[in-house]
Amino acid sequence: MKRFLLGLTVLFPFFLTPSIQAEDKDGDFYISIGGGYQFPQVTTIKAPIAGTTYKLDYEFDGSENFDLGIGYDFGQWRIHGGFTKGTLSLDSIKRDGTKLAITVEDIDVTVWGLAAIYEFTKDSKFTPIIMSGLSYQSGTDALVSVQTGGQNTNFTVSSDELWALQLGGGFIYELKEDIGFYTKVGTAIPLSNSDLPEGWTEESPTVFGFNIGLMYSF
Repeated sequence: MKRFLLGLTVLFPFFLTPSIQAEDKDGDFYISIGGGYQFPQVTTIKAPIAGTTYKLDYEFDGSENFDLGIGYDFGQWRIHGGFTKGTLSLDSIKRDGTKLAITVEDIDVTVWGLAAIYEFTKDSKFTPIIMSGLSYQSGTDALVSVQTGGQNTNFTVSSDELWALQLGGGFIYELKEDIGFYTKVGTAIPLSNSDLPEGWTEESPTVFGFNIGLMYSF
């Protein structure tokens, strides 16, 4: 049943936080704090069982996250490491379009990431950025409840650990010399799949989201 959670931890997005743009202060460390919201897409599993291939669609609710980051400014480029914490909620599981009587407890997801950030200009308080990086994700175990014959059967399953490619863009606005506001949108593209039984296939979802926050350069 662990494999029945394929995609439950697939791609909690880690939106890498840029640092403040400070005038003529290349070579600064910075820290950041922020939060956001993500919109997971449907995960589709094709499962051949006893000669019949079933299509399982996992539909997720959108959810909030909280992130902390630290990085270093080399000038036009920055390197950023971050930690993100949030919750992933399953809305429903459908088999060939029919909703199954299965509920899954929310999963607490932790994501670590590393990214490169490019700033298009440092000539004003408003700085457009693009970013690309990798993230590693793990989740807590979840309680699964299956309803059959009017009775519920409960058991615990483990979450998968996954890698994803992170892509995004946004802007930084300088509030003060060392304090800035950022906003950005991004996507998480899976680089690894869940642990599937032999012959099963997974169409991993892409996750979209946005984040806002503050940063301090020192």
